[in-house]
Amino acid sequence: MKIILSCLIFLTMITNPIDKYKWKNRLILIFAESETEMTDQVNILNKEKKGLKDRDLLIFTIGKEKATDPQGNSLSPQQQEWLSKEFNPGRKPFAVVLIGKDGTEKLTEYALLSTDKLFSTIDVMPMRQQEMKDDYRK
Repeated sequence: MKIILSCLIFLTMITNPIDKYKWKNRLILIFAESETEMTDQVNILNKEKKGLKDRDLLIFTIGKEKATDPQGNSLSPQQQEWLSKEFNPGRKPFAVVLIGKDGTEKLTEYALLSTDKLFSTIDVMPMRQQEMKDDYRK
């Protein structure tokens, strides 16, 4: 029984690529079958690099042919499948998902997501409110 439990924990660690960011970063998962939509969304986000950094945001891209983590490393097919099952179960051709530092889904959009909407969604979260207070005191 212990061996089976250990194997399940190990498999979860291998297939769940977001767990290592829990309590450190907020994540944006971009699911796009179209390379154009993927590029457009990434460009929208990258125009506000300071805002992304201030909010501890990192970006995962999950395309039809390729998926990458925030460092640009390729995700395995198992990791890509896990992300799709967890956060895009309807297999929409385009989806942008915000994952909070607690590892749960906070926002899902099926069209290009503006940084105004993204940042305003994050900035009302209690954890972000505390972060802003702490930053103000520094």
